[in-house]
Amino acid sequence: MLSKRTTIIVCIAIFAIGLLSGGLECFRMYKNQRGKLEAGVLHYALAFPIDEVSQLTGLPGDVDSKLHEQISERQVELLDSHPAISFMELIRLDRRSGRIVCLAAAGPGEEAARMPRAGDSLDGTPDARPVLELAGGAKTAVRLFHRDWLGKRWVSAYARAGEPQEPVNGEPLMNVLRYDVDASYWIRHISENVLWRMFAVWVVLGLPFAAYTLGRYRSRQSVRLREFGEAIEQTKTAIVISSFDSVINYVNPAFCAQIGYEKNELMDLKWRTLRCVEPDPEEIERRLEILRTGAPVEVEWEFRRKDGRTYPVRTTLTPVRNESGSVDTMILVIVDITGQKKRDAALLLEKEQAEQMDRAKSVFLHAMSEEVGVPLRNLVALSDSLRTMPLNNEQAGYAEIIQKSTGTLVRLTDDILDFSHITAGQVKISPVLAEPRVLIEETLDIVAPQAAQKNIVLLRNVMRDVPRAIIIDGTRLRQVLLNLSGNAIKFTKNGEVEIRLKVISSGNAAGNDPANRNRMSLLFSVRDTGIGIAHENQEKLFLPFWQADSTNVRRYGGAGLGLAISRHLIHMLGGIFAWKANRGRAPFFIFP
Repeated sequence: MLSKRTTIIVCIAIFAIGLLSGGLECFRMYKNQRGKLEAGVLHYALAFPIDEVSQLTGLPGDVDSKLHEQISERQVELLDSHPAISFMELIRLDRRSGRIVCLAAAGPGEEAARMPRAGDSLDGTPDARPVLELAGGAKTAVRLFHRDWLGKRWVSAYARAGEPQEPVNGEPLMNVLRYDVDASYWIRHISENVLWRMFAVWVVLGLPFAAYTLGRYRSRQSVRLREFGEAIEQTKTAIVISSFDSVINYVNPAFCAQIGYEKNELMDLKWRTLRCVEPDPEEIERRLEILRTGAPVEVEWEFRRKDGRTYPVRTTLTPVRNESGSVDTMILVIVDITGQKKRDAALLLEKEQAEQMDRAKSVFLHAMSEEVGVPLRNLVALSDSLRTMPLNNEQAGYAEIIQKSTGTLVRLTDDILDFSHITAGQVKISPVLAEPRVLIEETLDIVAPQAAQKNIVLLRNVMRDVPRAIIIDGTRLRQVLLNLSGNAIKFTKNGEVEIRLKVISSGNAAGNDPANRNRMSLLFSVRDTGIGIAHENQEKLFLPFWQADSTNVRRYGGAGLGLAISRHLIHMLGGIFAWKANRGRAPFFIFP
């Protein structure tokens, strides 16, 4: 197959050769037509003998003479004998004086008033140049494609009507015949021959090239069709080609192996009969309407093999349009999805088992937290009562250890219980009217004793544009703030912990949508001056039961559930949980 570039070059070359041939033909026709024009004027010049023409005086009085009338009639006869000739004129040159005059002229009747008359001077007219050429010894003269007073183009030829002679006065005279041919006749005749020559060259050169190119294209297409056919025959994917009414026209070996029939057994059989269950007629009609539009359809059916066994298939039906644009053929790609169905069933079973185990784990954690929580709270109450009794220093130390340990266990069981409720989907969000400033104050009041023990300064920074009240689940928001501020105090040796709040977008910037007019985005952030988090540990920050350093469990306590619980709660509130942290720089938690 020729490349596109080569084909274009060859086509341009054929076109150029045709143009060159047309140009040569134009030059040849021009010489031929000019030769005919010159031969014609020499021939017609013989019709006006010198002795006869010499009797004309070249004065206006010649119009009334019998000789002038005869010559004029002869000119008209010559014009009638050749339709292409429209004007004829006899001209006289006085060699001595150089004066050029008209002797007689004949032409179309509608132009009689504009034609020169006997005795009219032609000095300085376009006729002067060819007449002087003849006087200089030329046999003929030609004037090409000039326009007359009406704007019509003509081709004129000039020849001597006879040899010069000496009149009575002794002044040599030369009589000249001029006739005009319509230039459109010339142009039409030359153009027809030029176009025919170019067309002939293009046909002679173009047809063999077109035949060669078409043959190569068909050969290439035949190779491609053969390769395509071989690919379909060898592919492991089952392919069926049928008419629109489901009559099978072709099946490949893969489908025969899949269904268990021989190819000849499936020919002219309707593939719909291979389905185990016929779909609903309305569903069939709906799919047929889609196929008529030219769009493919993908469905799942059950086919029955020759031995009676059934198996699930996913079938893609692709319609094929004919030359008229209507769909008369379909290509079916049929995939046996038995293995996929088994895998899906296994995955579903695993999912159900995992969900069941998750529920069992949540029930277990909830039950354990409830069972452990009651005695722990009793221990807390007893330790509080014990510290109010008169104790020596050693006994007071033991009581303080018991109080701290039981407090830690209570917080741990509360976190485990919350986490189990969240993962089990048992936590519900209840938006109510809440005051964000009050929530922050309550949070700081709760963690104030813990901060006071470490001499940590608690800061609150709320922007003035923050509204007095918002609709949100205040309990869950306060739980998040407590988790974050408690963590901040826990991991800060000295310095400060700050809770910030500002407005980042409001309903005024939400466009004209009434649903967004009363919506607002608030940015809560908790900042501390603690030990910070290494970059490599930041991705694990929200994993349950994980801490950046295992020694933190012994040093600071906790189970590593606070951040995981906080992130889940923020997402349930419709927010986003983010942070900024580096080694040596405290984390900066943000949740808009």
